[in-house]
Amino acid sequence: ITSRKREEDQQKTPVSVTAFTATNLGEFHISDASGIADLTPNLMINRTSSGSTAYMTCMRGMCRTDSTITDDPYVGIYLNGVYTGKAMGSIIEVADIERIEINRGPQGTLFGKNTIGGAVNVVSVKPSGEAGVDFNFLGGSYGTTNFKAVVDVPEMAGFSTKLAYLTKNHDAYVDNAFNNYNSTDLQDESKQAILADIL
Repeated sequence: ITSRKREEDQQKTPVSVTAFTATNLGEFHISDASGIADLTPNLMINRTSSGSTAYMTCMRGMCRTDSTITDDPYVGIYLNGVYTGKAMGSIIEVADIERIEINRGPQGTLFGKNTIGGAVNVVSVKPSGEAGVDFNFLGGSYGTTNFKAVVDVPEMAGFSTKLAYLTKNHDAYVDNAFNNYNSTDLQDESKQAILADIL
């Protein structure tokens, strides 16, 4: 894990941290940070009423319930160490996750402000420099179709490149009777994510 900004054994790290590897995430079909809330003590991630891209993240009782653009969260969400500063769009779909690290408690020294409750760091898989292709498809009830494709490009001119694509779709659990008023059905999903990584 890299909870202290350097690679070290989780068992020897003096930090309250929960980490999920790519194998763990694959077993539970998790592609974003919201999926690990049910598996992590003291962590709650819920969608807010502001829209499908706004999430309320709470840890150790620290919870910002207002998702307006002017309010900063109490729990920091990071993608490869880059901070996503607002509730809107904070839970990012990532096609190729290497691990997710949940650091509980104040993390201001290492992660900066807005982490008094904790920090969630999503780390994507780095390019390998060798040719490779990986496809994954999942289908289910309510019209669920999830597709993931990852392409590793061989190293050229000293650069390694990885391209990843993810799409997730399912029908609404509840039909909205007010569709005539341009309303949408409840809890449907239609998402796409593209990641390009050059190393």
